[in-house]
Amino acid sequence: IDGENISGQFQTITTSGTPDAENTVAHTIGAIPIGYIVLKQDKAGSLYLGSTAWTSSNVYLKCNVATVTFTIFLLK
Repeated sequence: IDGENISGQFQTITTSGTPDAENTVAHTIGAIPIGYIVLKQDKAGSLYLGSTAWTSSNVYLKCNVATVTFTIFLLK
């Protein structure tokens, strides 16, 4: 709905040295996040969903290139 506030958590993550490897990102949102927004990254690469289901304590993301540092916002 337009105009509503959002809640979530900022995270800075550096992906694996292996392209397309699944990265576990721990969080303390207290619920399963509904998505994420990429705010910045230090080099070209695409961040995408891993194959493991998200939980109330971890999300699983992959990147198509090695060792990219992302700042993301996990949406509650």
